[in-house]
Amino acid sequence: MKPRQVALLAMDLDGTLLRSDKTVSDYTLSVLERCRKRGIRLAVATARPIRTAEDCLPGLCWDGAVFHSGAVIRYPGGETERRGIPAPTARRLLDDLTRALPRAALSVEMGERHYANFDPTAIWPGLAYAFTDFSDLPEDCPADKILIRASTLEEIRQVERYLPPELHILLSENTVGMILRRDATKLEGVRRLAERYGLPLERVAAFGDDYGDIPLLRACGVGVAVENGLAEVKA
Repeated sequence: MKPRQVALLAMDLDGTLLRSDKTVSDYTLSVLERCRKRGIRLAVATARPIRTAEDCLPGLCWDGAVFHSGAVIRYPGGETERRGIPAPTARRLLDDLTRALPRAALSVEMGERHYANFDPTAIWPGLAYAFTDFSDLPEDCPADKILIRASTLEEIRQVERYLPPELHILLSENTVGMILRRDATKLEGVRRLAERYGLPLERVAAFGDDYGDIPLLRACGVGVAVENGLAEVKA
């Protein structure tokens, strides 16, 4: 594919667009501005929730965003689509995991709030959260995602046995496993954003560094694994 055919950039944030201090370099901002002047649309595809992603996004006019690794899609004009885990399913799974893995560090994103049975600021410094045993979660609020502290794919496979078939789990940053609906993926989120603009994935260039980025990088017309990305992503 020739670069002139690219009409949409889909960029991961942590480890990709953002530097280690969670800022965007002036050089990167200048490149994005040049892309916009050439008519290329800009979107982000991140595991972050809306509230923490928007805090670190540069002051550009974004043309859409995928949050929670695909569980939330923000379209132009502010329209938001959520693909959350139904509240009864989320509560049942948290109960199952708590019983089966009593030492597990678990948390859940519901209604733009983070609930955890441990101190998650060791992973995400400055994160606002509510400490809980999950018995006091909102009754009717779907979960954008459930997280469990994990550092290897083997640990992820141990958790998979407790998941209902409509859910899947991804290892993120070799730090946590993210449990989401099967149709909540970065690839599906970016596909739907591209469709909104009448674009096939062949005209999307995607950038990423982690396991959850691999299907997106493979499916888009241009897939870029950044230099600091995992070896599996580069491969």
